[in-house]
Amino acid sequence: MKHILITTTLTLLLTVTGCVSLTESEANALKQQAREDAKNAPESEHLAYLQCYALHPMKKRSCKRGFARSEPRSHSRLSEYTLPYDYEAERLGFVHFIRTHGKPCDGIDQGVLFDKEHNAYKATCTDNNSYFLHWDNDNQTWQMVEQ
Repeated sequence: MKHILITTTLTLLLTVTGCVSLTESEANALKQQAREDAKNAPESEHLAYLQCYALHPMKKRSCKRGFARSEPRSHSRLSEYTLPYDYEAERLGFVHFIRTHGKPCDGIDQGVLFDKEHNAYKATCTDNNSYFLHWDNDNQTWQMVEQ
Protein backbone atom coordinates (compact mmCIF):
# COMPACT_ATOMS: atom_id res chain seq x y z
CA MET A 1 0.00 0.00 0.00
CA LYS A 2 2.84 2.43 0.87
CA HIS A 3 4.54 1.67 -2.46
CA ILE A 4 1.37 2.51 -4.42
CA LEU A 5 0.88 5.73 -2.46
CA ILE A 6 4.50 6.82 -2.99
CA THR A 7 4.37 5.97 -6.70
CA THR A 8 1.07 7.78 -7.16
CA THR A 9 2.31 10.83 -5.24
CA LEU A 10 5.54 10.93 -7.25
CA THR A 11 3.67 10.58 -10.55
CA LEU A 12 1.28 13.35 -9.56
CA LEU A 13 4.17 15.59 -8.48
CA LEU A 14 6.04 15.05 -11.74
CA THR A 15 2.89 15.74 -13.73
CA VAL A 16 1.96 18.88 -11.80
CA THR A 17 5.46 20.36 -11.78
CA GLY A 18 6.08 19.54 -15.42
CA CYS A 19 9.28 17.74 -14.54
CA VAL A 20 11.34 17.38 -17.67
CA SER A 21 14.84 16.09 -18.14
CA LEU A 22 17.02 18.42 -20.21
CA THR A 23 20.48 17.91 -21.60
CA GLU A 24 23.15 20.32 -20.38
CA SER A 25 23.14 22.24 -23.67
CA GLU A 26 19.31 22.49 -23.63
CA ALA A 27 19.40 23.78 -20.04
CA ASN A 28 22.08 26.35 -20.92
CA ALA A 29 20.12 27.50 -23.97
CA LEU A 30 16.99 27.85 -21.83
CA LYS A 31 18.90 29.91 -19.23
CA GLN A 32 20.25 32.19 -21.94
CA GLN A 33 16.78 32.60 -23.44
CA ALA A 34 15.40 33.47 -20.01
CA ARG A 35 18.01 36.21 -19.52
CA GLU A 36 17.28 37.64 -22.97
CA ASP A 37 13.52 37.53 -22.36
CA ALA A 38 13.99 39.37 -19.05
CA LYS A 39 16.14 42.04 -20.71
CA ASN A 40 13.44 42.53 -23.35
CA ALA A 41 10.63 42.77 -20.80
CA PRO A 42 9.25 46.26 -20.06
CA GLU A 43 10.70 48.35 -17.24
CA SER A 44 7.39 48.05 -15.38
CA GLU A 45 7.92 44.29 -15.09
CA HIS A 46 11.46 44.77 -13.73
CA LEU A 47 10.13 47.19 -11.14
CA ALA A 48 7.37 44.73 -10.21
CA TYR A 49 10.05 42.10 -9.55
CA LEU A 50 11.90 44.64 -7.42
CA GLN A 51 8.78 45.10 -5.27
CA CYS A 52 8.91 41.38 -4.46
CA TYR A 53 12.66 41.20 -3.76
CA ALA A 54 12.83 41.91 -0.01
CA LEU A 55 9.79 39.87 0.95
CA HIS A 56 9.81 36.60 2.89
CA PRO A 57 10.22 33.69 0.42
CA MET A 58 6.58 32.59 0.70
CA LYS A 59 5.29 36.13 0.20
CA LYS A 60 7.83 36.66 -2.56
CA ARG A 61 6.51 33.67 -4.50
CA SER A 62 2.95 34.92 -4.13
CA CYS A 63 4.02 38.45 -5.12
CA LYS A 64 5.63 37.21 -8.34
CA ARG A 65 2.45 35.38 -9.28
CA GLY A 66 0.45 38.54 -8.63
CA PHE A 67 1.60 40.59 -11.61
CA ALA A 68 1.30 40.03 -15.32
CA ARG A 69 4.41 39.16 -17.22
CA SER A 70 5.13 40.76 -20.56
CA GLU A 71 4.41 37.70 -22.65
CA PRO A 72 3.41 34.09 -22.17
CA ARG A 73 6.48 31.96 -21.66
CA SER A 74 6.27 28.39 -22.84
CA HIS A 75 9.01 27.29 -20.44
CA SER A 76 7.67 29.14 -17.40
CA ARG A 77 7.35 25.96 -15.35
CA LEU A 78 10.97 24.88 -15.80
CA SER A 79 13.38 26.09 -13.14
CA GLU A 80 16.13 26.26 -15.76
CA TYR A 81 14.09 29.12 -17.22
CA THR A 82 12.26 30.71 -14.29
CA LEU A 83 15.22 31.11 -11.93
CA PRO A 84 17.50 32.95 -14.40
CA TYR A 85 14.53 35.02 -15.62
CA ASP A 86 13.59 36.06 -12.08
CA TYR A 87 17.22 36.81 -11.16
CA GLU A 88 17.77 38.97 -14.25
CA ALA A 89 14.45 40.80 -13.85
CA GLU A 90 15.28 41.58 -10.20
CA ARG A 91 18.71 42.94 -11.08
CA LEU A 92 17.22 45.08 -13.85
CA GLY A 93 14.63 46.34 -11.37
CA PHE A 94 17.43 47.58 -9.11
CA VAL A 95 19.18 49.25 -12.06
CA HIS A 96 15.97 51.06 -13.08
CA PHE A 97 15.30 52.14 -9.50
CA ILE A 98 18.82 53.53 -9.08
CA ARG A 99 18.64 55.40 -12.38
CA THR A 100 15.24 56.92 -11.55
CA HIS A 101 16.94 58.48 -8.53
CA GLY A 102 19.46 60.20 -10.81
CA LYS A 103 22.35 57.89 -9.99
CA PRO A 104 24.60 56.31 -12.62
CA CYS A 105 24.51 52.52 -12.93
CA ASP A 106 25.59 50.63 -16.07
CA GLY A 107 24.21 47.34 -14.81
CA ILE A 108 24.47 44.86 -11.97
CA ASP A 109 26.32 41.57 -12.41
CA GLN A 110 26.18 40.27 -8.84
CA GLY A 111 23.19 39.68 -6.65
CA VAL A 112 22.07 42.48 -4.35
CA LEU A 113 22.65 41.38 -0.77
CA PHE A 114 21.56 42.69 2.61
CA ASP A 115 24.26 44.60 4.51
CA LYS A 116 23.62 44.39 8.25
CA GLU A 117 25.98 47.26 9.06
CA HIS A 118 23.91 49.67 6.93
CA ASN A 119 20.58 47.89 7.49
CA ALA A 120 20.09 48.08 3.73
CA TYR A 121 20.66 46.15 0.52
CA LYS A 122 23.92 46.92 -1.25
CA ALA A 123 23.79 47.17 -5.03
CA THR A 124 27.16 47.32 -6.77
CA CYS A 125 26.98 48.42 -10.38
CA THR A 126 29.37 47.27 -13.10
CA ASP A 127 30.77 50.83 -13.26
CA ASN A 128 31.90 50.39 -9.59
CA ASN A 129 29.23 52.68 -8.16
CA SER A 130 27.67 51.22 -5.02
CA TYR A 131 24.36 52.16 -3.48
CA PHE A 132 22.44 51.18 -0.39
CA LEU A 133 18.72 50.67 -0.71
CA HIS A 134 16.33 50.20 2.17
CA TRP A 135 13.04 48.32 1.95
CA ASP A 136 10.35 50.06 4.00
CA ASN A 137 8.14 47.13 4.93
CA ASP A 138 5.41 49.34 6.40
CA ASN A 139 4.96 51.36 3.20
CA GLN A 140 6.07 48.60 0.81
CA THR A 141 8.54 50.93 -0.91
CA TRP A 142 12.24 51.13 -1.66
CA GLN A 143 14.33 54.11 -0.56
CA MET A 144 17.84 55.21 -1.45
CA VAL A 145 20.06 55.44 1.63
CA GLU A 146 22.36 58.45 1.49
CA GLN A 147 25.97 57.59 2.26
